[in-house]
Amino acid sequence: MENYSAILWQPWKAGLYEDMITGAWAEDGNEYNLSVPPQLRDMIISLQNQLAKEYQEFEHKKEQLETLKKEVERARLRFNDRRYFD
Repeated sequence: MENYSAILWQPWKAGLYEDMITGAWAEDGNEYNLSVPPQLRDMIISLQNQLAKEYQEFEHKKEQLETLKKEVERARLRFNDRRYFD
């Protein structure tokens, strides 16, 4: 997933022309445009936006997992400390 974060971090939108898709770079938020066959533009945008939503949920779950790992490690250390003092 991390290899695709540049195009999945934000939804795409229809550009100024019927064959244009507008996205934004993750690094700085600057917009970029893609030229696609006009009959596929809306489908591509819809697919990308669904993937972007899944990516954001994935990133959120990853953050939750890291928090849980830290909590488990702190609990393990507290448990080990209590064993020595009991």
